[in-house]
Amino acid sequence: MKKSLIGAFALLFGALAVFAGCGKPTEPKDPKPGPGDDPPAEEWTVPENSWSYSDRIFYVRDLGFATGPNAHVNTSQWNMTATDLGFAFYDEELGRLYAAFGDTNNNATPDGGREWNTNVILYTDDLDFTKGVNWQGALPGQNGSTRTVTPLPQNVVDSNRKYWGDGAHAGDVTAGATTCIPTGGLVLGGTYYLWYMEVGAFDATGEWDVYRSCVVKSSDKGQTWTRVEGLEWVSKDAGQTAGIAPNFGQIYPLDGGDGYVYIYGIPGGRSGGVKLGRVAYGDIEDFESYEYYKSKDASGTVTWRKGSNGLKSIKTDNNSYIVAPSCGEISVHYNAYLQRYVMSYMQNNSKIVIRRSATPWGDWSASDIIMDQSNLQGLYGGFSHAAMSDHDGKRIYLFVSEWYPTYNVHLIEVVFA
Repeated sequence: MKKSLIGAFALLFGALAVFAGCGKPTEPKDPKPGPGDDPPAEEWTVPENSWSYSDRIFYVRDLGFATGPNAHVNTSQWNMTATDLGFAFYDEELGRLYAAFGDTNNNATPDGGREWNTNVILYTDDLDFTKGVNWQGALPGQNGSTRTVTPLPQNVVDSNRKYWGDGAHAGDVTAGATTCIPTGGLVLGGTYYLWYMEVGAFDATGEWDVYRSCVVKSSDKGQTWTRVEGLEWVSKDAGQTAGIAPNFGQIYPLDGGDGYVYIYGIPGGRSGGVKLGRVAYGDIEDFESYEYYKSKDASGTVTWRKGSNGLKSIKTDNNSYIVAPSCGEISVHYNAYLQRYVMSYMQNNSKIVIRRSATPWGDWSASDIIMDQSNLQGLYGGFSHAAMSDHDGKRIYLFVSEWYPTYNVHLIEVVFA
């Protein structure tokens, strides 16, 4: 999320260094990529330069950069020299994995300046990550931008006029927002949906606030995008008046494979806990059809509250957390090897962890530490997807960002015991 446009944000945001049915879906929609060049799982040995903090994790290792000039594929060819995040979503029809990255810049434009995008989406049809990510292209942008697929804040247009033209190209973004960052995406019925947050101010501790979470969609395989009108979870308005959905400032969506899309929400920053909503497939674009996890009784029966009133009912209810604070950027997928849903996120602003659950809402297991700042200085994020796995999920890969000393994304290999 670094950029020349808002230089002060560079270190700050870097220093900030997701189901009413029951049980897991009978057959999750997640793909099952092949094993790459490694031997059968029973022959695995612990490689050099790896580590593990849990007896449930066989080993973890850093496979190097997934983005930037030193990655397996040099992403500078898409004006993407420095970036962060990497929220993956998968098109089963194409067999294609997409990853939405955050604030991106090119440090070597011909005029010596920097081209900055509030987000970029790369893709690959090669799901063998054993040697790195074989990026094959980047999606075109909208609003006259080079790559950005979300609407643009007015200040971005004003400061990058040579790249994006005049203010008429600015999208529908709350006044005061400084950037629009993806937080998760999915493919449903052939349509791509991408959630993003409108980021407001950053403070000296590396936390940031959010105006609202919105959605853009594409019906042509990511070639063009439009905002889904009416889908907005408001944390605050332009006048700083609190909205009804502060815990859904950052939303990660999951296709539950059971007729519902689940949305995992946290506030801006990395100090909040996780709350949960869901919506039937056919109602995904109807805000009032979403319902929200309220509580669960001793028998495991879940209570949901629907629409705007549902959001209001859980706004200050600590019992509606499915994971207690503090949680940073999150992702969730179903893992066939573990036969559990797996949530990865940054815990206590210091380490990347994984937790497991038999259902989308919990009970979530204790945290297994994947890595901390002794493994990667300035780390944050930690995003995976079922398509980023092999051996039926015994091995998964995560995108983990680094803000210092190099602002880019690493590919992390995790093998479960």
